[in-house]
Amino acid sequence: MVRSVIGGRAKAELLTTAPRFLSISVHPLNFVPPRLSSTQRRERFEKIYKLYLEGYSYRALGRQFGVSAERISQILHQNATPEELKTLDEAIRGRCTPSYIFTEIDELLETGTPHKIIAESLKVSIDTVKKASVRRNRRLTKSCKAA
Repeated sequence: MVRSVIGGRAKAELLTTAPRFLSISVHPLNFVPPRLSSTQRRERFEKIYKLYLEGYSYRALGRQFGVSAERISQILHQNATPEELKTLDEAIRGRCTPSYIFTEIDELLETGTPHKIIAESLKVSIDTVKKASVRRNRRLTKSCKAA
């Protein structure tokens, strides 16, 4: 199939002469993560740390820095000093919605209050209100089926 191997020509000849079901695709490595020096790592950590404390989620930070949400979590926890780790843990605990908030959201949903107004009055995200609404709808659907 391949007569000559000169640069990329061998690959091209192989792909054009091979039957369709045997075609081989060769993709160059498009992205190689750069090796960061310790100062660059620390600068990246400080940016991520600051943005996380401002309210950005792991997912949003991952998109911004080109890594996964899990990697953002690893970067934050591996590079934090004990004081930063304590602040980070407090921020993480502060983001967890207490159960009494869901009770208040349920009560406001029963009165027909719009999601946006509930979120603003309770100072929670609109996603939290939507999550509570979905839970409430599931409970109502189960109780209707049981009756």
